[in-house]
Amino acid sequence: MMIRITNRQSKILDYLYNYKKSNLKQLCQKLNVSSQTLKVELQNLKEIFDTYKIKISIKKNGDFLITGSRERFIELIWEAKNCLEFSAENRILLLLIVSDEFMTLQDIADSLFMSKSYIEKQMPEVLKKFKDKIVTVRHYGIKYDASQFDRRTDFVKLLFPYISGIDFENEIKSFNNLHFPIMEYMDETYIKKAESFVKEIQGWCGLHFADIWLRQFFLVVFFTIWNVDKNNPEYVDEGYLDQVKVNKNFIDYMEMLQLMNEKYNLKLVEKEIRYLAYYIIISMKNEGIVLETLEKEVKHYVSEILEETRKQYSINLFHDEEFIRRLTMHIYMLVLRGSKISVEINWSGANIRKQYPLGFELAVLATDVISSHTGKRLNNSEIDYLLLHFQIALEHLKIDSRKINAIVICHYGMAAAELIKTKVGRKFPEISITKVLSLQQYLESEDTDYELILSTEKIPDTDKEVIYVDAVLEEYELERIAKFVEHKCIGNMLMMKLLEAEIVHLDEYESKEQIIEGLTDLLIKRGYVTAEYKESVLKREELSSTNMNQIALPHGDPCFVKESKLLIGRRKIPLEWGDSYVDDVFIFAFSKAMICDHPHLFSDFYRKLATPGVEERIMQIRELDDEEFKKMVVMIFMD
Repeated sequence: MMIRITNRQSKILDYLYNYKKSNLKQLCQKLNVSSQTLKVELQNLKEIFDTYKIKISIKKNGDFLITGSRERFIELIWEAKNCLEFSAENRILLLLIVSDEFMTLQDIADSLFMSKSYIEKQMPEVLKKFKDKIVTVRHYGIKYDASQFDRRTDFVKLLFPYISGIDFENEIKSFNNLHFPIMEYMDETYIKKAESFVKEIQGWCGLHFADIWLRQFFLVVFFTIWNVDKNNPEYVDEGYLDQVKVNKNFIDYMEMLQLMNEKYNLKLVEKEIRYLAYYIIISMKNEGIVLETLEKEVKHYVSEILEETRKQYSINLFHDEEFIRRLTMHIYMLVLRGSKISVEINWSGANIRKQYPLGFELAVLATDVISSHTGKRLNNSEIDYLLLHFQIALEHLKIDSRKINAIVICHYGMAAAELIKTKVGRKFPEISITKVLSLQQYLESEDTDYELILSTEKIPDTDKEVIYVDAVLEEYELERIAKFVEHKCIGNMLMMKLLEAEIVHLDEYESKEQIIEGLTDLLIKRGYVTAEYKESVLKREELSSTNMNQIALPHGDPCFVKESKLLIGRRKIPLEWGDSYVDDVFIFAFSKAMICDHPHLFSDFYRKLATPGVEERIMQIRELDDEEFKKMVVMIFMD
């Protein structure tokens, strides 16, 4: 695909891919454009659609009709990521990075094939954004004036999104053809040399880089050998050396790199070789060397994170040894890498934070702990990687908690009891039969770790659910078991909170901050939350917008919630919220007690609303009065 994709076009492609039932009017609202503008954009994308044998047409009612293979659409989405436009700001910055001399506005315009007037419009924002790295001198022009280390770091950040690591040479050439004439400054010789260098490093001792770090390592080497060849020495701050020089592999990597330096005639100074050795250590996929002193410090971070998770969310992860091991290693690597290398990763497909909201909240908690000890603010990608670790732990909890523990009491003998156990296990995978007992064994047992009793004979009264069955398990008995499972699994608590939800009209408010303040004030007034809850919601919103297209889900710290309560805010006119326009606002104040009793209720609620089909159905009932609207929302959730 040799075509540049604009940010707006990328959003159009994501919308058409993610929403099975998509509509022209809804997409215009989401992008805040006219229908005519949107039709022009679709026409501009026609060449791409034709390449992948996908046809987009618009029905009379405004719905999009998409024909073609969904697999091909997936290929299109992935390819489009590599063709996403390289902004004018980034083009100017990259030009200054690869140029050593001062450049006038006309020089920049000529080099980038842009008009001088356009460069003049862009330059104030560039100078503001990179004020510590770019200098302007009257009569001379503009120059990148940061350290060579910063120059290399910015170079890596700019090119990283366009490098996938499959074919470095072709990926650089594609970037050159689509976005920036990089090969006018760094010719094919440097690409080939860097690619050979990285591949040979990988071959040594069977080293395995994580994919993301392999891409960064290639760009580091690519820039370094070009820069050294230009006689620009790399003055590298070696403050990191204390952390890695005691690594048992560090000397080996140094010797290996020195041999490679001589083989490829790279002319790297010793400081650069040490830096590359450091880079290899922090890039290993399974680097098993954890410094003893740092490991103790990191374990302290992890213990504090686990304690805060239990304290704030009533979620106990202390028993998940695999999670703790992985989290410890991940935080260790974050500390080791420090702020020297920090590249943002653009996640494809659905927004990972919206997909795993509780995992994100725990990642934010962990970020605060790490920052309080190290002073390092994690970037979005680093937070998202923490999210993944926490979500795995939550999935472990979900696997453990979604099973309904049951026992079988049977007086027909072991064969009949095993038949009941086997048949129930096959019919109801949600049920885990932990024990098969006789009545006497049951009466003598002190174990109460179960929720359901399946018994073939009468037992004394108990607070557990009891379903009496026969060895053959009649149909009506199976139906009773099915109803019990359904009752446990469909989320009665969520349905109850939806039915109890209060509808609030929001048209008087002019910003999302005013809406949040208005809704939280109501919760405070009603006695559901403390005064601190408002600030926690606003702080959470500053971190990452909680909008999901036409719906927003602001939420705060459960520590400040006295009693769980759902408010549903409605607007007649959409209001700008993050990167979309919002009609409905669901603010669900979850208490710690509710999260403790139903640890997945928050995520299930959030994920349900994030489902494109659910949002579309809610949009279709916007004209209903409040009571009918609420009833339909309940039906949509329970569907």
